[in-house]
Amino acid sequence: MIKLKFKVTDQYTLKNKLGLGTWGFGGEAYGPITENDALKIIVKAIEQGVRFLDTAPLYGSGRSESLIGEAIREIGTDFTIATKFGLYMEQGVEVRFFSQERLKRSLIESTERLNKVPDILLAHSPYITELQTVYKYMENLQREGGPSMGVSLRAPSDYSEFTSFGLEFKFYECNFSLMDHRILEKCKNSGFKGSFIARTVLNYGFLTDTPPLSLERHSNKYQIRRFSIGTLQRWHAESLMWREIADYNNLTLQQFAILFVISHDFIDKAVIGCMNIVEVKELLEVSSLGLFSEETLREIHNFKYYVDNKLGPVRF
Repeated sequence: MIKLKFKVTDQYTLKNKLGLGTWGFGGEAYGPITENDALKIIVKAIEQGVRFLDTAPLYGSGRSESLIGEAIREIGTDFTIATKFGLYMEQGVEVRFFSQERLKRSLIESTERLNKVPDILLAHSPYITELQTVYKYMENLQREGGPSMGVSLRAPSDYSEFTSFGLEFKFYECNFSLMDHRILEKCKNSGFKGSFIARTVLNYGFLTDTPPLSLERHSNKYQIRRFSIGTLQRWHAESLMWREIADYNNLTLQQFAILFVISHDFIDKAVIGCMNIVEVKELLEVSSLGLFSEETLREIHNFKYYVDNKLGPVRF
């Protein structure tokens, strides 16, 4: 069993790596939530020191951005906002638009909903041909004083593909968790260039003490419906193995999962979705624990290799 070792880290450094994910506030990704409850979560997180919020027009057709805008009216703008462009919900259907004109319009619409110009603008899960269409315009916007530009990767493998074509950015958002080490594998040769924002840190709820109750694809949670029953069962089996290590070290599974991600130097922010005030409190408690040592990270990486050999590969 792995005995987790920590290195001395100040709370400011830890808390500065934590971000609030707001996909759940759209109302379809992780189940229903009222606007009032979502607004309370945003305000509470900011008041307690979270300084990074991740959103997108796709999340509830702008609902998530509008809620952040309401929070800005209430408590000001002393935090960083990253939003996206390229994926939208129209008449209940997810659509893709990666043109210069649509980017321009999307930025205007997001600014209106947020009540401020976003600090970071990410291309939302583009294919390389879509990114090539808007890359120069993104560079020009940033050069002219607009938001810092980046890309929210469809898959970690896109990072090496984009950079090989000279499509480089200041920010990259990607999947990374105890159960998903793909970005480490894709970048071990080329290295990490830019600031990385980790998403799916809790692996769609499987790395929490309240995992999805249903492993059926007809779940009311969009994130669960996206994957095959085989993938959901595989994640469930793996989560039990990580839970044993968390229990052995007197950590909750979500604390273990968050600490693993933010303990990597290349991760600038880790975006964690919270659906109630209790989850916000648990998120912030992580800042009092410290980061994992390099020795511990190596042991976790080796254990992941063992897990994958035992349970077989995951099909994302």
